[in-house]
Amino acid sequence: EKLKKDELLRINKEMALELEKKISERTNELENTNHKLLNYINTDSLTGIGSRSYLTEILDSNESLEGTFVVLYMIDVIRFKNINYISGHIVADNILRTIAHTLRKEFCHDMVFRTDSNEFVILIKDKSCDVDKLEKTAKKISDSISNIELDDKIHKISVAIGCSYCDSSYNNLLKNAEYACKMAKEDFEENKNYKLYDDEISQHMLRMANIESLLKIIDYDKEFFMEFQPQFSIDGDEVLGMEALIRWNSPILGYVTPMEFIPIAENTGTIVKITKWTIEQSFRMIEKWNVTYNSNLSMSINISPKYFCMYNFIKEIANFISTTNVKPSWLDFEITEMTMINIDSSTIDTFEKLNY
Repeated sequence: EKLKKDELLRINKEMALELEKKISERTNELENTNHKLLNYINTDSLTGIGSRSYLTEILDSNESLEGTFVVLYMIDVIRFKNINYISGHIVADNILRTIAHTLRKEFCHDMVFRTDSNEFVILIKDKSCDVDKLEKTAKKISDSISNIELDDKIHKISVAIGCSYCDSSYNNLLKNAEYACKMAKEDFEENKNYKLYDDEISQHMLRMANIESLLKIIDYDKEFFMEFQPQFSIDGDEVLGMEALIRWNSPILGYVTPMEFIPIAENTGTIVKITKWTIEQSFRMIEKWNVTYNSNLSMSINISPKYFCMYNFIKEIANFISTTNVKPSWLDFEITEMTMINIDSSTIDTFEKLNY
């Protein structure tokens, strides 16, 4: 019986060792799989440099940055879509790979990431902040990728660069650099393509955010109003019509210029409702003037590309006309250049129907 017990103990020990071995092997397999998955997540598949998720992980954790002065450059390749259209996706992808390789070579001691299709980020650890040095580094970035050579052809590359820096609480570094880069794109010139995030940009972005929020809850009839700019004959002796211009007097922000709120409304989609309100007001006014004074003035109305393309434009205008005494001949619709760039057969069809 003692022999049986010893045999059972031996067998149990062997089974335990075998189980421990399998657990260890499985654990190693899982660790290798997790490591590969982490590398996949942290690496941009096209260029081989760091991904956006890896960058945000570094900034959020602060572990590798703690106690250091950190500078972040956001680099946006200007008009990259044109490269895609003109040269094709293969060439465009090779350009992105070359940019990534060049930046990694130029900044070999720093961290380089691709955060969007045509956006790159360089994360630099430094000892202190020197504004002149920041600008010189931005120029170095721009110059290093201004001429990309592929298959004996030189591709001219223009970039907008935004920069932010701090020595603690790195969570806002990426957002602030994106804001600065956006401003650099808006004011872009070949020799003026860099913006450093500062209080002025901070205040500007805060105002833009406030405008976006207020446009969602605005009382159109109380805050918006129309101004009508007369259009004269060439000799200046006769008023031929009016141009409808929307204005906004916010009880919170005061007077907000169209240059401020129209682009935001376009980006957020609120422009569709704004355009409809503008058309309604313009119809009422031209009807009042022409019926009251027995005149034949025209009304010029700016139409948002989104309103023009997303809605049944002809049906909408027909509905407006059917509920008023407005004649179609009184109406001039102004379409932006962007609409014309994106013109398709349905747009041409709409123009033809408007002509009748």
